[in-house]
Amino acid sequence: MDLSLLSKLNEERSARRAAVLVTDMASGQQRLVLEAALLSDPLSSVLSDALRMGKSGVVWGVPDVVKSGTYGGSAGWGGKKNKK
Repeated sequence: MDLSLLSKLNEERSARRAAVLVTDMASGQQRLVLEAALLSDPLSSVLSDALRMGKSGVVWGVPDVVKSGTYGGSAGWGGKKNKK
């Protein structure tokens, strides 16, 4: 863990404010999400749930087959978009 992130995390903890350390497991890149910025974070719904439960967790990314449209694509989910 980066020393500056640890220092900031401890500072937030001392002030009794929520903070979440987010780590990209593929790259190892870490960032700290502070309570004040939680709602503007792309992972806000997942992070809010984790804070409410007081537990750590893992969030998986969107699989490539979903991104590429294999599930649905132009035909929609289940291939039913334009069927009558």
